[in-house]
Amino acid sequence: MPMYSFSRNELNGIATLNLNVLPAKGSRQVVTSLTLQRFERYLKLEPSITVVLPHSAYDAPQQQVKVALTSVEDQDRGLTNILTAEYGVRGGNALQTWGANVELNQLDKLPEGDALTGSALLLRANATYERFYSPKKRVSARLFGGRFLTQSANNAFVMGLSGSPDYRRQTAFLDRQQISNTFTAQVHQTDNRDGAFKAYVPASSSKWLSTLNLQADLPVTNLAVFADFGATAERNLLESGSSQRLYYDAGLVLPLVRNFFELYLPVAGSQYESGLPNSGRDLFNRVRFVLNLNQANPFQLLDKKLAQ
Repeated sequence: MPMYSFSRNELNGIATLNLNVLPAKGSRQVVTSLTLQRFERYLKLEPSITVVLPHSAYDAPQQQVKVALTSVEDQDRGLTNILTAEYGVRGGNALQTWGANVELNQLDKLPEGDALTGSALLLRANATYERFYSPKKRVSARLFGGRFLTQSANNAFVMGLSGSPDYRRQTAFLDRQQISNTFTAQVHQTDNRDGAFKAYVPASSSKWLSTLNLQADLPVTNLAVFADFGATAERNLLESGSSQRLYYDAGLVLPLVRNFFELYLPVAGSQYESGLPNSGRDLFNRVRFVLNLNQANPFQLLDKKLAQ
C-alpha cells in the first residue's frame, strides 16, 4: 500500500510479504510474514511466524500461535526492539462468540541521542464475549489485565487506559505526531487496545492495569451504549486536578461500519471534572473514533479464508 508524502518528498506506506503453507496434518495453516512499514518519522520492520490450529476446525475452537520480532526506528524516540509471543483462541456459534488472547512482550529501547532508554517484560491478556439478543442486536463484554513482570528503573514503558502506546505500530493513526486538533492520536483516535476506554482519560501504568469494557446495541436505533471501568496500580493526575486509581466512563456508540469505523460520544466519566460535561462544546470536543484499516486489508481477508 504505497503512499507519497508531498510535504517530505518521500515514499511512505506498508509492504507485506506472506508465505502461506497449508499442511496435510498437524496445523491448518502456517504463515511466514515480513512487514516493512514507513511513515513520517519512523520505519518499522517485522518478521513473524503464525500457526493456526487445529488442522480440522469444524465446530471446535480455533487457536493461533504467533511469534514476531518488531524493530521500530523512530526519529524522535530512537530504536525500539520488541520480541512478541502471542496465543489466541476463539469459538462460538450463530448466537454467541467468545475469545481470549495472551501476549508476552520483551521491549527494549536502545541508546540513541537524548532518547529515553530502558527495557521491560510485559504480559497482557484479554477475554471477550458477545451474544445476540435479536437477529441484528448484540451485547458484548471484554475483560483486560496487564502487568509488567520486569521494568527498568526509569519506567520507559507503560500501558494506556484509553488505548495503547502502540509500540509495535500496529494501528494506522491519522495523526500519530499529534499535530491536528481533530484526528489527534490517542486523544481523538483510539486503537481499542490495552484498557480500551472509549473516552480519553489520560491515565497509564508502568506496573499493572485492569479494565472491564461493556457495550450493547439499542433495540430501535443504530446506536449502542458503552460503559468502561478500570483500575491502575499508581494514581494518575486527571484534568479535574484529582489524583485517582479508579476510573469509569459511559456514552453512545455510532457504528458507521461495525468493527471498522465507529464514533464514541462519552456523556459521563472520569474525564469530566464533575463526572458530566459542563457544556455542549465540552461534550463534542471529546468525541473519539476508531479506524481499523486492517479489517479492509484484502490479503488478511484472503488469509482468513485460507484458514477456514
